[in-house]
Amino acid sequence: MEKYDLKARVDNEELELYHTIISNHTDIVKIIDKLPVWVLILNNTRQTVYYNDKVFSDLNLSSPKQIIGLRPGELFKCIYSDLDVNGCGNSEFCKYCGALNAILKSFDGDKQKEECHLLIESNGIKEALDLEVTATPINIENKPLTLFVIQDISAANRKTYLERTFLHDIGNTVSAIITSTELIKEETDMEEKEELINMLIPSAYQLLDEIQAQSEIRKAENHDWDPNISTKSSYQLIQECINIAKNYIIDEDIALSFADKCKNFEVTTEVTLLKRVIINMLKNAIEASDGNEVIQVCCQQIDELSSIFSVKNNKFIPEHVMKQLFQRSFSTKGKGRGIGTYSMKILAENYLKGQINVQSDEEKGTIFSVIIPTVLKKKA
Repeated sequence: MEKYDLKARVDNEELELYHTIISNHTDIVKIIDKLPVWVLILNNTRQTVYYNDKVFSDLNLSSPKQIIGLRPGELFKCIYSDLDVNGCGNSEFCKYCGALNAILKSFDGDKQKEECHLLIESNGIKEALDLEVTATPINIENKPLTLFVIQDISAANRKTYLERTFLHDIGNTVSAIITSTELIKEETDMEEKEELINMLIPSAYQLLDEIQAQSEIRKAENHDWDPNISTKSSYQLIQECINIAKNYIIDEDIALSFADKCKNFEVTTEVTLLKRVIINMLKNAIEASDGNEVIQVCCQQIDELSSIFSVKNNKFIPEHVMKQLFQRSFSTKGKGRGIGTYSMKILAENYLKGQINVQSDEEKGTIFSVIIPTVLKKKA
Protein backbone atom coordinates (compact mmCIF):
# COMPACT_ATOMS: atom_id res chain seq x y z
CA MET A 1 0.00 0.00 0.00
CA GLU A 2 2.87 2.34 0.74
CA LYS A 3 3.66 2.91 -2.92
CA TYR A 4 0.25 4.55 -3.41
CA ASP A 5 -0.87 7.89 -2.03
CA LEU A 6 -4.09 6.87 -0.30
CA LYS A 7 -4.83 10.46 0.72
CA ALA A 8 -4.76 12.03 -2.76
CA ARG A 9 -7.96 13.17 -4.46
CA VAL A 10 -8.67 15.00 -7.70
CA ASP A 11 -10.80 18.12 -7.98
CA ASN A 12 -14.39 18.31 -9.20
CA GLU A 13 -13.35 19.53 -12.63
CA GLU A 14 -11.31 16.40 -13.29
CA LEU A 15 -14.06 14.19 -11.91
CA GLU A 16 -16.58 15.76 -14.29
CA LEU A 17 -14.17 15.29 -17.19
CA TYR A 18 -13.84 11.57 -16.47
CA HIS A 19 -17.60 11.23 -16.03
CA THR A 20 -18.24 12.92 -19.38
CA ILE A 21 -15.70 10.75 -21.20
CA ILE A 22 -17.27 7.54 -19.91
CA SER A 23 -20.82 8.78 -20.55
CA ASN A 24 -19.94 9.32 -24.19
CA HIS A 25 -19.02 5.63 -24.54
CA THR A 26 -22.62 4.47 -24.79
CA ASP A 27 -21.57 0.87 -25.47
CA ILE A 28 -19.92 0.66 -22.06
CA VAL A 29 -22.78 2.48 -20.33
CA LYS A 30 -25.42 0.13 -21.77
CA ILE A 31 -23.53 -2.95 -20.60
CA ILE A 32 -22.90 -1.89 -17.01
CA ASP A 33 -26.45 -0.54 -16.59
CA LYS A 34 -27.86 -3.97 -17.47
CA LEU A 35 -25.76 -5.80 -14.89
CA PRO A 36 -27.75 -6.99 -11.81
CA VAL A 37 -24.91 -6.06 -9.45
CA TRP A 38 -23.40 -2.78 -8.25
CA VAL A 39 -20.79 -1.38 -10.61
CA LEU A 40 -18.49 1.57 -10.04
CA ILE A 41 -15.77 2.96 -12.27
CA LEU A 42 -12.96 4.38 -10.18
CA ASN A 43 -10.06 6.67 -11.06
CA ASN A 44 -6.51 6.29 -9.77
CA THR A 45 -7.39 8.00 -6.48
CA ARG A 46 -10.18 5.43 -5.89
CA GLN A 47 -12.91 8.01 -6.44
CA THR A 48 -16.10 7.13 -8.27
CA VAL A 49 -16.31 8.68 -11.73
CA TYR A 50 -19.17 6.52 -12.99
CA TYR A 51 -21.74 4.06 -11.61
CA ASN A 52 -24.57 1.92 -12.92
CA ASP A 53 -28.30 2.36 -12.39
CA LYS A 54 -28.47 -0.35 -9.70
CA VAL A 55 -26.12 1.60 -7.41
CA PHE A 56 -28.25 4.71 -7.72
CA SER A 57 -31.59 2.95 -7.18
CA ASP A 58 -30.54 0.54 -4.41
CA LEU A 59 -28.88 3.22 -2.30
CA ASN A 60 -31.94 5.49 -2.64
CA LEU A 61 -29.87 8.51 -3.57
CA SER A 62 -31.56 11.72 -4.66
CA SER A 63 -28.82 13.12 -6.87
CA PRO A 64 -25.95 11.73 -8.98
CA LYS A 65 -23.73 14.37 -7.35
CA GLN A 66 -23.94 12.30 -4.15
CA ILE A 67 -21.90 9.54 -5.82
CA ILE A 68 -19.29 11.19 -8.04
CA GLY A 69 -16.02 11.65 -6.17
CA LEU A 70 -16.82 9.24 -3.35
CA ARG A 71 -14.68 6.21 -2.57
CA PRO A 72 -16.48 2.87 -2.04
CA GLY A 73 -16.34 2.98 1.78
CA GLU A 74 -17.73 6.52 1.79
CA LEU A 75 -20.49 5.58 -0.61
CA PHE A 76 -21.64 2.62 1.50
CA LYS A 77 -21.12 4.52 4.81
CA CYS A 78 -18.50 2.17 6.25
CA ILE A 79 -18.02 3.10 9.93
CA TYR A 80 -14.25 3.34 9.40
CA SER A 81 -14.35 5.56 6.32
CA ASP A 82 -14.43 8.80 8.30
CA LEU A 83 -12.09 7.89 11.18
CA ASP A 84 -9.27 9.63 9.30
CA VAL A 85 -9.69 13.09 7.79
CA ASN A 86 -8.43 11.70 4.48
CA GLY A 87 -11.37 9.35 4.21
CA CYS A 88 -11.80 5.79 2.98
CA GLY A 89 -8.59 3.77 2.93
CA ASN A 90 -6.70 5.74 5.57
CA SER A 91 -7.78 4.42 8.98
CA GLU A 92 -5.89 1.75 10.90
CA PHE A 93 -8.65 -0.72 9.99
CA CYS A 94 -8.53 -0.08 6.24
CA LYS A 95 -5.34 -1.97 5.44
CA TYR A 96 -7.22 -5.22 6.07
CA CYS A 97 -10.14 -4.24 3.81
CA GLY A 98 -10.77 -6.64 0.93
CA ALA A 99 -12.14 -3.86 -1.28
CA LEU A 100 -9.09 -1.64 -0.83
CA ASN A 101 -6.68 -4.50 -1.48
CA ALA A 102 -8.54 -5.54 -4.65
CA ILE A 103 -8.51 -1.97 -6.01
CA LEU A 104 -4.79 -1.53 -5.35
CA LYS A 105 -4.07 -4.83 -7.12
CA SER A 106 -5.95 -3.49 -10.13
CA PHE A 107 -3.61 -0.48 -10.12
CA ASP A 108 -0.80 -2.99 -10.64
CA GLY A 109 -2.59 -4.30 -13.72
CA ASP A 110 -4.09 -7.38 -12.09
CA LYS A 111 -7.74 -8.42 -11.92
CA GLN A 112 -8.49 -9.22 -8.27
CA LYS A 113 -11.46 -10.78 -6.47
CA GLU A 114 -11.83 -10.43 -2.69
CA GLU A 115 -14.41 -10.69 0.06
CA CYS A 116 -15.12 -7.44 1.86
CA HIS A 117 -16.93 -7.32 5.20
CA LEU A 118 -18.31 -3.87 5.95
CA LEU A 119 -19.90 -2.48 9.06
CA ILE A 120 -22.09 0.38 7.88
CA GLU A 121 -24.08 2.95 9.80
CA SER A 122 -27.24 4.75 8.79
CA ASN A 123 -29.40 6.89 11.09
CA GLY A 124 -27.43 5.67 14.08
CA ILE A 125 -28.02 1.97 13.34
CA LYS A 126 -25.08 -0.31 12.53
CA GLU A 127 -25.52 -3.12 10.02
CA ALA A 128 -23.26 -5.57 8.24
CA LEU A 129 -22.63 -6.09 4.55
CA ASP A 130 -20.75 -9.10 3.20
CA LEU A 131 -19.55 -8.29 -0.30
CA GLU A 132 -17.68 -10.07 -3.06
CA VAL A 133 -15.75 -7.44 -5.00
CA THR A 134 -13.89 -7.72 -8.28
CA ALA A 135 -11.51 -4.98 -9.41
CA THR A 136 -10.46 -5.04 -13.06
CA PRO A 137 -8.05 -2.57 -14.68
CA ILE A 138 -9.50 -0.89 -17.79
CA ASN A 139 -8.36 1.93 -20.05
CA ILE A 140 -10.70 4.46 -21.66
CA GLU A 141 -9.17 7.07 -23.95
CA ASN A 142 -5.73 6.44 -22.41
CA LYS A 143 -7.04 7.04 -18.91
CA PRO A 144 -6.30 4.18 -16.44
CA LEU A 145 -9.44 3.22 -14.53
CA THR A 146 -10.78 0.38 -12.39
CA LEU A 147 -14.03 -1.43 -13.12
CA PHE A 148 -15.24 -2.26 -9.62
CA VAL A 149 -18.02 -4.87 -9.45
CA ILE A 150 -19.74 -5.44 -6.10
CA GLN A 151 -22.01 -8.36 -5.28
CA ASP A 152 -23.88 -8.63 -1.98
CA ILE A 153 -23.25 -12.11 -0.58
CA SER A 154 -24.69 -11.41 2.88
CA ALA A 155 -27.55 -13.89 2.41
CA ALA A 156 -25.22 -16.62 1.14
CA ASN A 157 -22.85 -16.15 4.09
CA ARG A 158 -25.75 -16.18 6.52
CA LYS A 159 -26.95 -19.47 4.97
CA THR A 160 -23.45 -20.96 5.31
CA TYR A 161 -23.30 -19.89 8.94
CA LEU A 162 -26.71 -21.31 9.78
CA GLU A 163 -25.88 -24.58 8.02
CA ARG A 164 -22.70 -24.89 10.04
CA THR A 165 -24.43 -23.97 13.28
CA PHE A 166 -27.43 -26.22 12.91
CA LEU A 167 -25.98 -29.09 10.89
CA HIS A 168 -22.62 -29.27 12.67
CA ASP A 169 -22.45 -27.53 16.04
CA ILE A 170 -26.04 -28.11 17.14
CA GLY A 171 -26.01 -31.53 15.48
CA ASN A 172 -23.10 -32.54 17.66
CA THR A 173 -24.89 -31.32 20.77
CA VAL A 174 -28.05 -33.24 19.88
CA SER A 175 -25.97 -36.38 19.28
CA ALA A 176 -24.41 -36.00 22.73
CA ILE A 177 -27.87 -35.63 24.29
CA ILE A 178 -29.18 -38.73 22.49
CA THR A 179 -26.15 -40.79 23.52
CA SER A 180 -26.47 -39.74 27.16
CA THR A 181 -30.21 -40.42 27.14
CA GLU A 182 -29.72 -43.95 25.74
CA LEU A 183 -27.06 -44.70 28.35
CA ILE A 184 -29.36 -43.44 31.13
CA LYS A 185 -32.13 -45.69 29.86
CA GLU A 186 -29.89 -48.76 29.99
CA GLU A 187 -28.10 -47.96 33.26
CA THR A 188 -29.37 -49.74 36.38
CA ASP A 189 -26.92 -48.41 38.94
CA MET A 190 -28.43 -45.25 40.47
CA GLU A 191 -25.11 -43.52 41.09
CA GLU A 192 -23.98 -44.13 37.51
CA LYS A 193 -27.39 -42.97 36.26
CA GLU A 194 -27.12 -39.73 38.27
CA GLU A 195 -23.64 -39.09 36.85
CA LEU A 196 -24.96 -39.55 33.31
CA ILE A 197 -27.81 -37.14 34.04
CA ASN A 198 -25.29 -34.56 35.24
CA MET A 199 -23.46 -35.00 31.93
CA LEU A 200 -26.70 -34.61 29.97
CA ILE A 201 -27.91 -31.36 31.54
CA PRO A 202 -25.07 -29.09 30.24
CA SER A 203 -25.61 -30.34 26.68
CA ALA A 204 -29.33 -29.57 26.91
CA TYR A 205 -28.66 -26.07 28.20
CA GLN A 206 -26.04 -25.54 25.50
CA LEU A 207 -28.55 -26.56 22.83
CA LEU A 208 -31.15 -24.16 24.21
CA ASP A 209 -28.59 -21.34 24.38
CA GLU A 210 -27.50 -21.86 20.76
CA ILE A 211 -31.10 -21.68 19.53
CA GLN A 212 -31.84 -18.59 21.62
CA ALA A 213 -28.67 -16.91 20.35
CA GLN A 214 -29.70 -17.44 16.72
CA SER A 215 -33.17 -16.07 17.44
CA GLU A 216 -31.82 -12.98 19.18
CA ILE A 217 -29.30 -11.97 16.53
CA ARG A 218 -31.82 -12.62 13.75
CA LYS A 219 -34.39 -10.36 15.42
CA ALA A 220 -31.74 -7.71 16.01
CA GLU A 221 -30.59 -7.74 12.38
CA ASN A 222 -34.18 -7.52 11.17
CA HIS A 223 -34.93 -4.66 13.63
CA ASP A 224 -37.66 -6.88 15.05
CA TRP A 225 -36.70 -6.76 18.72
CA ASP A 226 -39.47 -5.86 21.18
CA PRO A 227 -38.04 -3.65 23.93
CA ASN A 228 -38.12 -5.36 27.33
CA ILE A 229 -36.28 -3.23 29.85
CA SER A 230 -35.95 -4.63 33.38
CA THR A 231 -33.76 -4.23 36.46
CA LYS A 232 -31.33 -6.80 37.83
CA SER A 233 -28.35 -6.82 40.15
CA SER A 234 -25.02 -6.98 38.35
CA TYR A 235 -23.87 -9.97 40.45
CA GLN A 236 -26.97 -11.98 39.64
CA LEU A 237 -26.70 -11.12 35.94
CA ILE A 238 -23.07 -12.22 35.75
CA GLN A 239 -23.73 -15.40 37.71
CA GLU A 240 -26.48 -16.37 35.25
CA CYS A 241 -24.09 -15.75 32.36
CA ILE A 242 -21.38 -17.85 34.01
CA ASN A 243 -23.84 -20.70 34.61
CA ILE A 244 -24.70 -20.78 30.90
CA ALA A 245 -21.12 -20.35 29.69
CA LYS A 246 -19.90 -23.25 31.86
CA ASN A 247 -21.79 -25.58 29.52
CA TYR A 248 -19.24 -24.71 26.81
CA ILE A 249 -16.20 -25.71 28.88
CA ILE A 250 -14.63 -28.97 27.75
CA ASP A 251 -11.27 -28.57 29.45
CA GLU A 252 -11.79 -28.97 33.21
CA ASP A 253 -8.74 -26.76 33.88
CA ILE A 254 -10.67 -23.68 32.68
CA ALA A 255 -12.56 -21.82 35.39
CA LEU A 256 -14.89 -18.80 35.32
CA SER A 257 -14.89 -16.41 38.25
CA PHE A 258 -15.75 -12.92 39.46
CA ALA A 259 -12.82 -10.50 39.40
CA ASP A 260 -11.78 -9.11 42.80
CA LYS A 261 -12.71 -5.54 41.83
CA CYS A 262 -16.30 -6.49 40.90
CA LYS A 263 -19.04 -4.32 42.40
CA ASN A 264 -22.67 -5.19 42.92
CA PHE A 265 -25.20 -2.63 41.71
CA GLU A 266 -28.55 -2.51 39.96
CA VAL A 267 -28.64 -2.12 36.19
CA THR A 268 -31.79 -1.28 34.24
CA THR A 269 -31.46 -2.35 30.63
CA GLU A 270 -32.42 -4.94 28.02
CA VAL A 271 -31.24 -7.71 30.33
CA THR A 272 -31.64 -10.50 27.76
CA LEU A 273 -29.41 -8.71 25.27
CA LEU A 274 -26.80 -7.70 27.85
CA LYS A 275 -26.60 -11.33 28.98
CA ARG A 276 -26.12 -12.39 25.34
CA VAL A 277 -23.23 -9.95 24.96
CA ILE A 278 -21.54 -11.19 28.15
CA ILE A 279 -22.15 -14.86 27.28
CA ASN A 280 -20.56 -14.30 23.87
CA MET A 281 -17.58 -12.67 25.57
CA LEU A 282 -17.27 -15.70 27.84
CA LYS A 283 -17.64 -18.20 24.99
CA ASN A 284 -15.00 -16.32 23.01
CA ALA A 285 -12.62 -16.43 26.01
CA ILE A 286 -13.29 -20.15 26.57
CA GLU A 287 -12.58 -20.97 22.91
CA ALA A 288 -9.37 -18.93 23.01
CA SER A 289 -8.04 -20.49 26.21
CA ASP A 290 -5.47 -23.27 26.20
CA GLY A 291 -6.48 -24.65 29.56
CA ASN A 292 -5.21 -24.16 33.12
CA GLU A 293 -6.71 -20.67 33.15
CA VAL A 294 -9.13 -18.60 35.20
CA ILE A 295 -11.32 -16.37 33.03
CA GLN A 296 -12.36 -13.32 35.02
CA VAL A 297 -15.65 -11.44 34.72
CA CYS A 298 -15.95 -7.94 36.12
CA CYS A 299 -18.69 -5.36 36.61
CA GLN A 300 -18.21 -1.81 37.82
CA GLN A 301 -19.93 1.55 37.73
CA ILE A 302 -17.85 4.14 35.90
CA ASP A 303 -19.91 7.04 37.17
CA GLU A 304 -23.53 7.83 38.02
CA LEU A 305 -24.65 7.19 34.45
CA SER A 306 -22.44 4.44 33.04
CA SER A 307 -21.39 0.89 33.88
CA ILE A 308 -18.86 -1.53 32.44
CA PHE A 309 -18.96 -5.32 32.15
CA SER A 310 -15.78 -7.09 31.04
CA VAL A 311 -14.26 -10.52 30.47
CA LYS A 312 -10.51 -11.18 30.67
CA ASN A 313 -8.52 -14.16 29.47
CA ASN A 314 -4.79 -14.76 29.00
CA LYS A 315 -4.76 -15.16 25.20
CA PHE A 316 -3.17 -12.45 23.00
CA ILE A 317 -4.94 -11.31 19.82
CA PRO A 318 -2.62 -10.13 17.00
CA GLU A 319 -3.32 -6.79 15.31
CA HIS A 320 -4.60 -8.17 11.98
CA VAL A 321 -7.27 -10.11 13.90
CA MET A 322 -8.08 -7.24 16.28
CA LYS A 323 -8.88 -4.88 13.41
CA GLN A 324 -11.37 -7.32 11.87
CA LEU A 325 -12.93 -8.82 15.00
CA PHE A 326 -16.33 -7.17 14.77
CA GLN A 327 -16.93 -7.80 11.07
CA ARG A 328 -19.66 -10.28 10.33
CA SER A 329 -18.31 -13.49 8.76
CA PHE A 330 -14.73 -12.78 9.79
CA SER A 331 -13.23 -15.63 11.78
CA THR A 332 -9.86 -17.26 12.31
CA LYS A 333 -11.71 -20.59 12.47
CA GLY A 334 -12.71 -20.66 8.81
CA LYS A 335 -15.81 -20.06 6.69
CA GLY A 336 -19.19 -20.23 8.34
CA ARG A 337 -18.05 -18.55 11.55
CA GLY A 338 -17.63 -15.00 12.81
CA ILE A 339 -21.04 -14.12 14.22
CA GLY A 340 -20.25 -14.04 17.96
CA THR A 341 -18.06 -10.95 18.17
CA TYR A 342 -20.10 -9.19 15.49
CA SER A 343 -23.31 -9.80 17.43
CA MET A 344 -21.71 -8.26 20.55
CA LYS A 345 -21.25 -5.00 18.65
CA ILE A 346 -24.67 -4.97 17.00
CA LEU A 347 -26.57 -5.80 20.20
CA ALA A 348 -24.54 -3.50 22.43
CA GLU A 349 -24.45 -0.45 20.17
CA ASN A 350 -27.83 -0.65 18.43
CA TYR A 351 -29.98 -1.78 21.35
CA LEU A 352 -28.14 -1.23 24.63
CA LYS A 353 -26.86 2.20 23.48
CA GLY A 354 -23.42 1.13 24.62
CA GLN A 355 -19.97 0.58 23.24
CA ILE A 356 -17.88 -2.57 22.74
CA ASN A 357 -14.13 -2.39 23.30
CA VAL A 358 -11.28 -4.88 23.16
CA GLN A 359 -7.73 -4.55 24.45
CA SER A 360 -5.02 -7.14 23.98
CA ASP A 361 -1.49 -7.34 25.32
CA GLU A 362 1.05 -10.17 24.96
CA GLU A 363 1.77 -10.14 28.70
CA LYS A 364 -1.60 -9.15 30.17
CA GLY A 365 -3.92 -11.01 27.79
CA THR A 366 -7.22 -9.84 26.32
CA ILE A 367 -10.15 -7.91 27.80
CA PHE A 368 -13.49 -7.56 26.04
CA SER A 369 -15.71 -4.93 27.62
CA VAL A 370 -19.08 -3.32 27.09
CA ILE A 371 -19.90 0.12 28.47
CA ILE A 372 -23.63 0.80 28.81
CA PRO A 373 -25.97 3.29 30.47
CA THR A 374 -26.73 2.02 33.98
CA VAL A 375 -30.33 3.00 33.32
CA LEU A 376 -31.47 2.52 29.74
CA LYS A 377 -34.33 4.89 29.02
CA LYS A 378 -37.32 3.66 27.08
CA LYS A 379 -38.05 5.31 23.77
CA ALA A 380 -40.82 7.84 23.94
